[in-house]
Amino acid sequence: MSSQTKIIVLKQKNLIYGAFIAIVCIILILALIFMLPGQKDTSQPENNVSQYTAGVYYTSVVLNGKPVEIKVNIDDNLNNHITAVNVSDSVETMFPLFDSCLDEIVTQVIENNSTQNVTYSSENKYTSIILIEAIDNAIAKARK
Repeated sequence: MSSQTKIIVLKQKNLIYGAFIAIVCIILILALIFMLPGQKDTSQPENNVSQYTAGVYYTSVVLNGKPVEIKVNIDDNLNNHITAVNVSDSVETMFPLFDSCLDEIVTQVIENNSTQNVTYSSENKYTSIILIEAIDNAIAKARK
């Protein structure tokens, strides 16, 4: 068998261009890998990502034919301040335990960071349910 030696002649300019293009391609591929969103690691939850948009949210409820606005101040982590705004005298008269009921619910919502598992007394059952739903609606507006 006869083997023939092949000689390849390359110009130095072509080698430099080829090396430069190869390096640029590698850099672009690495940049794309790091910039494109990949699958998140689900083994550890991210505590610093907020699921709420900070702001002031209002929702209205009607008690005894009179509207009452519930104001919920929410920061990124659902640390909030909840108050009743524009409570008329007739509402306070017809629902004398309204303020104490709201205070109990607000305390539990802030402790739990949620309206889930909020307890209330049987005396204030219907008022409590209405207030919890109103707070839920305001928090739902804040969700991203």
